[in-house]
Amino acid sequence: RENLPWLEFRRVLFRSGILIESNIEMAEPFFVASNISDVIKQELPDIILFGAKASDDENSQVGPIVAALLDVPFLANVTSFEITENVVKSEIEIEGATEIIESLLPVAISIQKGKTEPRIASMMDIRNANKKEIKKFSAKTIESYFKIEKIEPPLERKGGKIVGEGAKAVPELIRLLKEEAKVL
Repeated sequence: RENLPWLEFRRVLFRSGILIESNIEMAEPFFVASNISDVIKQELPDIILFGAKASDDENSQVGPIVAALLDVPFLANVTSFEITENVVKSEIEIEGATEIIESLLPVAISIQKGKTEPRIASMMDIRNANKKEIKKFSAKTIESYFKIEKIEPPLERKGGKIVGEGAKAVPELIRLLKEEAKVL
């Protein structure tokens, strides 16, 4: 795997697919991460890629939990990365700047939209993908860390007050916040 350009590395990386089957409709992040990390321990990949967040509940928990369970570094919100020998050099865009972080392999990475836009697969790649082995695993049932006790809509809120417009309303607003709301 050393000194491979990214495209060659990617081709080496995807020799087979993995499917973890479960009958749970909405699994909590620890359940998903635990099952993924169990499979990864068997496969021993150098790089584990995650999206920035889940599409169903928009959390960003599975990637960091998997990294913690595997005891590997986790690089979050990476916009691009390159691999040289056994080091990953990643770029993360933060508040108008770019932060560069390097990590030894193995590593888990969550990919943020940026320079890493996915390419459209060619017909040849699609045909070749259909020939790849798909290893199937059954999800292990684990004890839930969460228990939903009750779900109910929020209480209705009282209507607000309009105390005036512009700068003329400020003295009345301050008086109401002191006397009625008692927040000042």
